[in-house]
Parts: sequence; structure tokens; C-alpha cells
Amino acid sequence: MATIMFCVFAAFGAFDDRALRVTGVGLVAAVLVDATVVRLVPVPATMEVLGVRTRWFPNLTFRRLTSKGNVT
Repeated sequence: MATIMFCVFAAFGAFDDRALRVTGVGLVAAVLVDATVVRLVPVPATMEVLGVRTRWFPNLTFRRLTSKGNVT
């Protein structure tokens, strides 16, 4: 997803309009920061700290799914 967004926003740099070009560069920078700094550092660190609590499934939803036979 980040690759697609990067390519689309980078294409904004091909336009002659200065505002569109600056917006494209800003959005490309934001996508790169989000894809690298945010998703590579805090997300795995939070999952490590929280452990099993990051992967929970509500009991009521589980009961509803299993009563219909959707989950084995």
C-alpha cells in the first residue's frame, strides 16, 4: 500500500504547478516516514511489551461465529 501511495504522490512531481509539486513531495516524505520510522519501531515494540494482549478476540464474537459454524 505504501508503495502505491509513494508512486502516485511522486507522480505529482511531474506537474508544472508548484503547489501540486510541493504537495506531492510532502506526501511522499510523510509516507516514507510512516512506512519506516512509525511501522518499524513503535509498532513492534508495543507488540513486544503488550505480548499476548495484542492478539485478542472478543468472547461474544467468538461465540456468535462458532454457533453458526463459521469457525472450526
